[in-house]
Amino acid sequence: MFKNPIICAADTKSTAEAIKLANAIKPHVGAIKLGLEFFTSNGAQGLQEVAKEGLPIFLDLKFYDIPNTVREAIYAATENGVDIITIHASGGKRMMQAAAEAAAQASILVRT
Repeated sequence: MFKNPIICAADTKSTAEAIKLANAIKPHVGAIKLGLEFFTSNGAQGLQEVAKEGLPIFLDLKFYDIPNTVREAIYAATENGVDIITIHASGGKRMMQAAAEAAAQASILVRT
């Protein structure tokens, strides 16, 4: 999916720090990872701000819920500039199928 397979984790609550890191690493990595700490602090608005920097966004929230909820969460994430999402395989086959279908429709990568 990306020419560069390196993904850098932005383990911060600060949108400004994540943007600063994205700009510094942009020439050297394939994506930036934003996790639970960042998302809980900044939500969709924070994702959108970091996405404006032009580096693909890996949202690492490890989705695990009923199939419909995971499907809709993936759609919502892609509307906010997310390119890669993690899900828990322990959510079961139906949940993983729902996630894969949503990802295919949104043209993103889901890793289990």
